[in-house]
Amino acid sequence: DTSSYFGAAASMTVDKRTNGSDGPQIAVGAAITWTYLVTNTGNVAVDQLTVVDDKGVVVSCPKTTLAVGEAITCTGTGVAAVGSYENKGTARANFLGTVVSAEDASNYFGVLSSISIAKTTNGTDGGTIITLTPIQWQYLVTNTGNIALNNIVVTDDKGVVVTCPLTTLDPGNSM
Repeated sequence: DTSSYFGAAASMTVDKRTNGSDGPQIAVGAAITWTYLVTNTGNVAVDQLTVVDDKGVVVSCPKTTLAVGEAITCTGTGVAAVGSYENKGTARANFLGTVVSAEDASNYFGVLSSISIAKTTNGTDGGTIITLTPIQWQYLVTNTGNIALNNIVVTDDKGVVVTCPLTTLDPGNSM
């Protein structure tokens, strides 16, 4: 008399991406699509598949059952926030009452390009100047965003030639 069995090994993976990659720079306020590629890497089908995001992103999947070797892409959407952002997706499924899960994180950097300028005349703003007194205008340029700004040029609407010591400013720096 012989005996046999089937060694069921339920397993899966998830590969989470932000706008198609991991770690992109995205303008603040821009639309984001997160994708969660869920693959059944086990030797048995799984059902009751769900994908949950740890930051509350609503994730939808095209189906809830995966055959052996099958892969599906689930999606969630959002809007880019300022600075570094990371969220984790967890895929869960069921095989005969046993929960199978996998997780993966993805991140992005929310880029905020912002600059300010303050112009003064002879060191003040709105002062009185005596006729034929020399005038010096100063332009304080500050990078108020969170990434370096390049190719900075200052122009004056009255045709004054403005020269700057730099053309690049790191976040928080001024010239």
